[in-house]
Amino acid sequence: MRSGWIVIPIICALAAAAATARGQSYQDDVGYTRLQAEQGEATPNGAGVPVTQIEGDVDQGVDDFFPDTTDPEFSGKTITPDSTPYSTSYHATVVGRYFYGNNSSLSPGITSVNVYEADDWAGNQFLNTNTNSLPDYTTDRVANHSYIGEFDTDAGTFEPAMTLDALHRFDYVIQHDDYINVVAVDDPGGAQYAEWADSFNAISVGLTSGTAASGTTGNLDDPQNLYVAGRAAPDVVTPLGETSYATPLVASAAAMLVEFAHNNPSLSSASFVSPRTGLTLEYAETADVIKAAIMAGADRVTNNGYNDDISYYGQSGDQTQNGLDTRYGAGQLDVYNSYHIIAAGQQGPGTIGTYGFDYNPASSDTAVEDYTFSGHYGVAATLAWNIHIDDSMNATLANYQLHLYQLTDDGSIAIAASVSTIDNTQNIYVNGLDSADTYELEVTRTDNLGDWDYGLAWDLAPAPEPAAAPAIAVAMGMIALLRRRNPKRIPMSK
Repeated sequence: MRSGWIVIPIICALAAAAATARGQSYQDDVGYTRLQAEQGEATPNGAGVPVTQIEGDVDQGVDDFFPDTTDPEFSGKTITPDSTPYSTSYHATVVGRYFYGNNSSLSPGITSVNVYEADDWAGNQFLNTNTNSLPDYTTDRVANHSYIGEFDTDAGTFEPAMTLDALHRFDYVIQHDDYINVVAVDDPGGAQYAEWADSFNAISVGLTSGTAASGTTGNLDDPQNLYVAGRAAPDVVTPLGETSYATPLVASAAAMLVEFAHNNPSLSSASFVSPRTGLTLEYAETADVIKAAIMAGADRVTNNGYNDDISYYGQSGDQTQNGLDTRYGAGQLDVYNSYHIIAAGQQGPGTIGTYGFDYNPASSDTAVEDYTFSGHYGVAATLAWNIHIDDSMNATLANYQLHLYQLTDDGSIAIAASVSTIDNTQNIYVNGLDSADTYELEVTRTDNLGDWDYGLAWDLAPAPEPAAAPAIAVAMGMIALLRRRNPKRIPMSK
């Protein structure tokens, strides 16, 4: 029975038209126009990346979750209904335009799209929630979810055990298959439960206006106490006016980055064959790295022509435990920066360049990995790793930390840290460094769970703060949580 999911309303068409008339578009604001101007025909466009669009029924019982394939935006694309029966909806059509449309998306080269109704996908057509079967797998690389609600079998009845099982399965396919899922948080004023925004491994999307819902709900009966309330969400925002549309724009960016990373294996130090899907994946196209690259490349300072700007990123009261802003996450999507993070190539521990990433497939729980740089005034960095879900749907979460130190002749000075114990990203954003000094990003673990993989991405040229904004000199005020690690670590107060 289809029930539980709510399609997020569509009310921003007039705003889009007005903004375009001013000569500004959301594609300008998220760095796409700049990337096209720089790369020309070499700009990645998602070609060869199969994707999934999962949609809720607009009107329950009518099965209206499919995009209108006669729309010119979808010319040349194969859009397949994986749930039946089906009919078209305006919501699915507009979401599709932002995800893979020929003019409205960031990945117009996408040609293969599979479309599911949300309950079917969470139920016996993919995740197999509340069964003894493992989730199915797909060779699709990116999925979009522009709807909210929870998976249950009785409309209006919240069933925590079934919801937790669905979340475990959702995180399972991202972890095991590197199947990148991008999800909406609730819209402004919403009062529904956005189930997938409570996941760990997805990329959650909000609004540059800062008005979308923030933080995980965590109203689950979780015996492991991992899917708790108050974890950071959203991860990133876009200037579109509704999360229904903000979300597929990020999914489109993810597809662009996957195509670029996959077609340029020299950017990765190695590849591997995914056990369930059989796909050969470069390190740069893993779910960990793509998520880290999108977040580290995001803009904390914006100058939008299309819609609202970020206001006082990271001000007191808007800070999360893992170095983000409760309203904006890591900031506004900027595909120019994220592209250059991937384009700079994998750089292992040691000296790093202005942009770059690293993927460690098996970090030990005692390892300390140092990434050193100089000649820069700032740093935006994201460390991302997946919660692990085993075949019995038990969850385990490693506890990474990310520190920034200034290296001195006498040792080092602690500058900033992100040390959340409930999230699976750590983030540092600092401006005002001395370019003559040498700094070190340090990745550590504080658990005994054995080998774990992580993705680290950085941008050492973040936009400077405007004069009117409060200076951001540490990772979202986390300096109060810093501890001396060894006798050579000099606390900042000294």
